[in-house]
Amino acid sequence: MKPFRAVLKHTARAVFYTAVGGVVVGGWFYVSIAQRQADLQVWHTVELEHEYRGPGDDRVEDFDDYLALEDALFAELMREVYDSPDAPPPTRWSRYTRGGPQDPSTADHAWNRSTVLEHDAPVGGVLMLHGATDSPYSMRGLAERMHAKGWYVVAPRYPGHGTAPVGLDEFDWRDLAAVVSLSATHLRERIGPDAPLVVVGYSTGCALAADHALARLEGEDRARFDAMVMLSPAMGVSSLAAFAKTQGRVARIIGVPKLGWTSIQPEYDPHKYNSFSVNAGDQVYEITVSVNARLSRLAGDDGTVHGLPPILSAFSVVDATVSSGAVLAFHDRLAREDGHAVLIFDVDRTHATDDFLHTTDLALLDSLPPRDARAYDLTVVANASEDSDELADWDDAPGRDGARAEPLGLSWPRGVYSLAHVAIPFPPNDPVYGLAPYGDPDMPSLGNLQLRGERGLFVVDGDSRMRLRSNPFFDYLSDRVIAAAEATLR
Repeated sequence: MKPFRAVLKHTARAVFYTAVGGVVVGGWFYVSIAQRQADLQVWHTVELEHEYRGPGDDRVEDFDDYLALEDALFAELMREVYDSPDAPPPTRWSRYTRGGPQDPSTADHAWNRSTVLEHDAPVGGVLMLHGATDSPYSMRGLAERMHAKGWYVVAPRYPGHGTAPVGLDEFDWRDLAAVVSLSATHLRERIGPDAPLVVVGYSTGCALAADHALARLEGEDRARFDAMVMLSPAMGVSSLAAFAKTQGRVARIIGVPKLGWTSIQPEYDPHKYNSFSVNAGDQVYEITVSVNARLSRLAGDDGTVHGLPPILSAFSVVDATVSSGAVLAFHDRLAREDGHAVLIFDVDRTHATDDFLHTTDLALLDSLPPRDARAYDLTVVANASEDSDELADWDDAPGRDGARAEPLGLSWPRGVYSLAHVAIPFPPNDPVYGLAPYGDPDMPSLGNLQLRGERGLFVVDGDSRMRLRSNPFFDYLSDRVIAAAEATLR
């Protein structure tokens, strides 16, 4: 018996030391990979003292205070980043080259900052919530259209956004939620208690809007939404994001700041960070955790949540940033009688694309429940037929018995085969992300960036250059958004 115990003890010790060794070697390898990234610049490390720090920040009691603090923040950004002696030599395409073509502060309207489009006699109010890593600019196209229709528009900038990517390493999602609440309260005060208040969110902005509305259902003091529109909703992200917090802590403990970043890139985009921190991934994940926890607490006897305002969710069937399936799972937990709807943009499914698409990414439409089992109205924008690039508005998944199609008079542009997460809210003539060259010929659109050469030459990877950055069907989408808002006026 003793020899067996000795062998077992020896084996257990060997397994333990092997496991520890594996962790150490794996950790060393991971750290070495992180260290090979580009050097962190001043915009990754600067401390901006005038950034809002959430509900405990006694400098801010309302949205006006937040705007005043934001003024001081952008003045500090100029001093500490643009004019910093620690900054690298200015380059033509850096967003932090003062007066350069990518410097967002030179624009007629600084859409990296919180934006208010007023009306003396508005028909209602629209709260526009942008996504993580970007800025209110992502809501510009829809905001201007809604404002032209008589709506009072507020598009707040979140803490950590629109300034320097260091903000991604520091913000907490509750800071963002607090700004959403401040903005919604401000908008409600401006339009009065009886006018409709509509929220239009993009990506992480959708999760923040959902958390706000669910918090109100749970009895928290939040402004009421009368309708909700969610574009490319971040209702579910990779579960690996749950480990980001640990990685960020390890980076600080062992003094390897690069370990806190999943990507360190040149910052040439004027309205969106190219670099991405592990904290940002963790915070987006934590918002979805909060939303799902609220849904569970609020579920009625039938397992669904009642009392939310009508929600229209619009997204691409393929999305490399968030889970399209999670959006449908979210809608499955809502009550049918509240009038929710889903709009899905399919890919170009003509025979010409058969050999080039990952069919596993396209199974979402095949897994949709039948019409009478869904808790939402469904529209699918897809090919009118497999032999045509022309698009139709289907009231169910194409090919299903009973599905009806209404021609849209639209077709897939040459060389475009799907929408993308980052494309949904941008018009095709957007000066920064549009499909066609626009405006000053010396300022090429990032949505039409044409680079040719040997692979490995460019710091911008091939996937980034191939990704669609604007929506060729923006007019159709904006009509649907406006219709959802105007339904609250009846």
